[in-house]
Amino acid sequence: MSQGDTSLLKVRGVFSDFASAGSAAGAGEGVSEMKACLFQNGLLTKVYKDLKTTDNLEYSLGVNRLSGTLYMLADTEQLIDWNNLQPQSVTEEEWLQMTASSENGQPHPFWTGKVSLDSLTSGKQTLSVNMKRGVARFDLLVRGTAISVHRLTLKNVRQQGYLFEQNAVSSPEDVTSDDRVCEFAAPLQKDSVGVAYVYEQKNPELMVSVDVSIAGRSYTLEEYLMEDVKRNTVYTLTVRKELLTEELRLEIEEWNKEGDIALTPDLNSAIHFDVESLVLPEGVSVNGGRDVMTLPASALDFELQIDCDNELEWINDPSLPFVVEPVETTWQDANRFRLRKPLLPPGYPEEEALVRFRRKGLQGVYDEDSLKIVLLANPIQLEGELVFGKDDYLCDFARYVDNELGRMTLPEGYELLARFQNEDAWIKVEQVSARSNTYRVVGGWRPNDPKADGREQMATLVVRRISDGNETESYQIKRRNYGLPVTKMNGVWWCKYNAIGNSRSFDDQILVPQDPAAKAGKTVLEYLNTCTPDEYMRLWNRSAYIGDTGIGMEAVAEGGTVKLSGWKNPSVNMGQLDAKALAPDGYEMPAIEYYDRIFNGGWGMRFDRTDGYYTVQSPWEGRAHVYTLSGSRTDLFVGDVQLPELFHAEVYNKTNGVKDECVTFYGPGAQWGSGGVNHNKIVIACYSPENNGWFHAPGLRRQSIGKENSRIIRFIKSPVEYIY
Repeated sequence: MSQGDTSLLKVRGVFSDFASAGSAAGAGEGVSEMKACLFQNGLLTKVYKDLKTTDNLEYSLGVNRLSGTLYMLADTEQLIDWNNLQPQSVTEEEWLQMTASSENGQPHPFWTGKVSLDSLTSGKQTLSVNMKRGVARFDLLVRGTAISVHRLTLKNVRQQGYLFEQNAVSSPEDVTSDDRVCEFAAPLQKDSVGVAYVYEQKNPELMVSVDVSIAGRSYTLEEYLMEDVKRNTVYTLTVRKELLTEELRLEIEEWNKEGDIALTPDLNSAIHFDVESLVLPEGVSVNGGRDVMTLPASALDFELQIDCDNELEWINDPSLPFVVEPVETTWQDANRFRLRKPLLPPGYPEEEALVRFRRKGLQGVYDEDSLKIVLLANPIQLEGELVFGKDDYLCDFARYVDNELGRMTLPEGYELLARFQNEDAWIKVEQVSARSNTYRVVGGWRPNDPKADGREQMATLVVRRISDGNETESYQIKRRNYGLPVTKMNGVWWCKYNAIGNSRSFDDQILVPQDPAAKAGKTVLEYLNTCTPDEYMRLWNRSAYIGDTGIGMEAVAEGGTVKLSGWKNPSVNMGQLDAKALAPDGYEMPAIEYYDRIFNGGWGMRFDRTDGYYTVQSPWEGRAHVYTLSGSRTDLFVGDVQLPELFHAEVYNKTNGVKDECVTFYGPGAQWGSGGVNHNKIVIACYSPENNGWFHAPGLRRQSIGKENSRIIRFIKSPVEYIY
């Protein structure tokens, strides 16, 4: 790779668990954030602050050349000033001397690791970086009856430690020391993991003091710790009562001493699933070697028997996708456990898990004492936007959605139903064909729904076995139910009001329950004729748009002139944007052809006249004529500027001589330069790749519209398959 090339390097973080007897490499559980720094020729050249954690802890990094050392850091947000860490700002020598400090005596948990890039020939391979914890852990072991540990104190603990592992265990030169006191809410009478944590340190003064009681008498046991306390290492503090002398002792041991050979039990027999003692549920199977059990995706709650010569204790692992609990039995019938697992929803892969046990009388946990459980994926197949949570079985769109939400393909012999509890039937489920077991899940819309105020709508999808009617699975779908007031004219559901404020946000729009004209029992034209000036301006102002911002410009008074605040000549023409680019979910800017159905394009159709009929530009289903009814206001002000007579008008057609529903147009005139608003000269936004539009000045005309023209936006409801 040449000097100027950029390579995409894949790096996998291999997170080491604390090095202790019987431990295995951890998976980095609990890591909240990962960052990286690249040093080349002894100088920081690249900082990676936004690495996204993936399921397999792989990260993609761009490097300019394959050289230098890559340092990986996890959970160091509070230890490094990442905002001010910039390339060229620190040398590698200075970097390796960086330290972490305790807070209120507690060290910050973090991981670090590094890898050299000098030997790489391409960026296509995946590098593994061994990530070590920056702290050491102390465990407390209690050996003897009636022993209670009340307090543990680590004396003279170094309060600072190096971020990165040094050539030898050491402490920073200006390190401070303090005591770390561990008080327990209740006296400890059994083994306890992680009673204290400290930074890696070289410390000949480090001591441990343990306050214990036995048979009503109190004791304090003290011992010096080893001088070198290593990162990523477990140290056990054992309080032991000798059987013969009844003497109390404090023993200290480092688990991972080099050269030590871990002791393992004399295993007379491996453990197996005992398939003869219990009846397994439907779909559960055990392999011939009796060491692998396969579970279906369905929810299960059953007992299993483990075949072993020793009594077993299950090792709790919160990461397992099921729960195992011991079943109280007699000593003749030990090693019986209860396994409970939830339903695995569709869309998740097959999983494998190891269930570990400890033999009674042994302290260690050994790989031989484990059994594998395979959890099969759900046979239901999903398509589209349907994604159900693994824990709550919920697909929460958290926004308004309609039309086809997705498809579910069920196993043969099953069907899909939609159910609602105290809710409208806003979802329908339909089978794609008689020969297919695929079901479409379709979201619906209700015109002028009085409950469309942004509330949550819930539906339940139920999987039912056809042969016996047994309902085997259920999943929930949730959306926000928003709706804009609409009126249907010539085949189009027109919104009754202009877009206001943030045109993409329902929060700024007039929603159905807020429809002021409907509340007053009037048409929009009647409401505009009679409402207060403030109410008129609430609908009229902040409804002028330009370019692709989607933010309504406010009309303001400036030097005796009304101007649109923030107007400037944009780089894009609004009419050539995607029809849904500026609209809230489920709505869109009308195509120019929709306006052709209700407008006459020869300057003759005017908003300042009540007249008709007019012949429309493009008749729809034979409806060639429309009529207008106008109104005006002379009592409106913008700041201290009184507006000239402002006109508004409704456009309607007739069926058998009777007036049909209508669409009313109003709004600030267009601004196309620095001179301000041109009153009653309205540009009406519409989608037109050819850059045509509708302009009223003083009559309506279909013509090319320049990008510099501000416009009012009247959305329509996007086509919807299901109206409920």
